[in-house]
Amino acid sequence: DNGNIGAAHNLGVTADKAGPNAVIEDHTATEWWALAADNGIAAAAFNLGNAANQLGPDAAIEGHTATEWWRIAADNGNIGAAHNLGVTADKAGPNAVIESHTATEWWALAADNGHASAAFNLGIIAARASVAANKLGPDAVVEGRTATGWWLLAAERGDPRAAYKLGNVADRAGPNTVVEGRIAVDWWVLAHERGGPAALMAASNLAAVAEEFGPDATIGGRTALQWRRLARGETDGPTANP
Repeated sequence: DNGNIGAAHNLGVTADKAGPNAVIEDHTATEWWALAADNGIAAAAFNLGNAANQLGPDAAIEGHTATEWWRIAADNGNIGAAHNLGVTADKAGPNAVIESHTATEWWALAADNGHASAAFNLGIIAARASVAANKLGPDAVVEGRTATGWWLLAAERGDPRAAYKLGNVADRAGPNTVVEGRIAVDWWVLAHERGGPAALMAASNLAAVAEEFGPDATIGGRTALQWRRLARGETDGPTANP
């Protein structure tokens, strides 16, 4: 009531947590967010986009579809919205344009501003482009970087999938080949440390490498048996000395 637009966004969050169509201070979540979004709050527009998206690709909430709200959010600096627009464009098909940009253009905008998943996705697109061109390695350039360049950016921002992918690239290139500053096992160890599904796959790869050197050999401070246990989601006991 006194012009605090950030408070309108917060009231929307409170109403959203209270349940579907809950009313807080005379308004629903989407009504509060629309008030905030119309006054430049990017997070409110992002939330409205998510809410509309849950209802379907063409559903409108407070006068706009999901992509329209995400565009408003992206124009106000919300990188999550730019990432979501990229996902929408990618699902629409090769070179599809959503809100004036292709998937790779939206992801590049998000990645250049710190979004790790957007950088990972661009790496996937670049790697596919290399395969399509019958190239021997991931050297196609998409939005200014190769696949490994995008994955390096994603890995530096904490994405375990990117570290796992870089390990795979280095492994295919040959023993002890350095890709973006690390050899395969170092990338896989990093992927494992970051957690998630990629951690299990990285542990499986590390077990295979350790097995090549014998039952007592250690890779990344663990034996093959320990890595196998980690690959199954188990604990491995004390870590061996590197």
